[in-house]
Amino acid sequence: MAGMRSHESGISKRDFKKLRMTYEILARNELNAKLSEINVFLEGRASEQAEHERKKEKVMEEMQKDLGERLQKSKDELNTIKQKMRGKMKKMFEERK
Repeated sequence: MAGMRSHESGISKRDFKKLRMTYEILARNELNAKLSEINVFLEGRASEQAEHERKKEKVMEEMQKDLGERLQKSKDELNTIKQKMRGKMKKMFEERK
């Protein structure tokens, strides 16, 4: 009987090892699947972030362009006013002479 038990326990140890390896493989596969899902999610978020940054840059460029155009328009108006004032000043000095 003792010989029989050792034979049975040897089989159960072998079966236990096989079962353990099977569960480890299943656990690794499950972990890999979850990590793949996380990677897909993170790639999507990175893509969204990149798109957000592109939109933000575009808005900033448009704002800078608009402000540059406004500044140039203000400079042009100021130059026009200066020229008119110089013309009036010149005319006033000529009338005083």
